[in-house]
Amino acid sequence: MAIDNEPPEDGETIVIYSDIEPDFVSNNLSTSFELDVNQDSIVDLNIYYDIEGNTLLIGSRSYLSGVLSLTDWGTYTVPLDEGRKIPDEFKNGELFSSSSYFSIEAWGYQVDKYLGVRIYIKDKFHYGWVRLQFESDTSWVIKDYAYNATPDTPILAGQKE
Repeated sequence: MAIDNEPPEDGETIVIYSDIEPDFVSNNLSTSFELDVNQDSIVDLNIYYDIEGNTLLIGSRSYLSGVLSLTDWGTYTVPLDEGRKIPDEFKNGELFSSSSYFSIEAWGYQVDKYLGVRIYIKDKFHYGWVRLQFESDTSWVIKDYAYNATPDTPILAGQKE
């Protein structure tokens, strides 16, 4: 089902929340998850496990879209706590990278950490989040995600409305 992607009225913030039921669980090293944040039939982010590098890889459909990282070379994806503003005053050189990779172990086996995402839709930036859980070096779960349908407007990690 597609979401009406008409721009909101001035000053209006619309958070589009999507709960993945059942949660996407990857225990098979060859699985991947294609994330279409705004449900326009265009994959915004592809998340998959690379067995050779023992890492989780994230790629975006556009060099303008991406995930919050510490370097523009696509490394050191930043795990966010619930309530963190996306985007925020970037600390420690954080920026959005169109591709990213990181070891699950480096994130720690944490429950409910968030990827900060930026998606380029109809010539405008939209910010969002993806909630992840890591259970082992090769087992990861995607629980839900959301984005702010109001262009160039922040969202909080975990914000659902």
